[in-house]
Amino acid sequence: MADKYLKDSIVNAEQFDGSDTMVDKYELIDAGTMLGTHHSSELYLYGSGKIDIGDWIATDVFGRHELISDNKFRRQHIKLPVISKEVADWIELGKRKGISLDTALMIIMAGRKESPDINGVIRWIWHYHMADIAIAWAMGYTVEEEK
Repeated sequence: MADKYLKDSIVNAEQFDGSDTMVDKYELIDAGTMLGTHHSSELYLYGSGKIDIGDWIATDVFGRHELISDNKFRRQHIKLPVISKEVADWIELGKRKGISLDTALMIIMAGRKESPDINGVIRWIWHYHMADIAIAWAMGYTVEEEK
């Protein structure tokens, strides 16, 4: 599954691993087929050029694919955090009420004794996810798939 990344807008992107699955998924052109062999080391993304393992394929909202080198991709894109449904619900509630992230964090800390159902959100935030909660609140997120 492609993860979501932010640049100018949110795009789905996936790093090319050379697998047959990705070759088929993106309908890559195999230069070897012109020579009578399959799965050569020269693969091309239609309209974008030669693709190498480690390059990224970004897909916009219209389904168009763009080839981006790993170095360029990492300089220009931020991976949106994957958060639980519980944390996503908390973010959406805060946004619906029109409060800022800092106010929401103060409220959650002040009410933690009275609201045991919020403890999962508190644990997630304070256990190494402060940057994730800021990115999720300001730019967006992906909700983790249920197990």
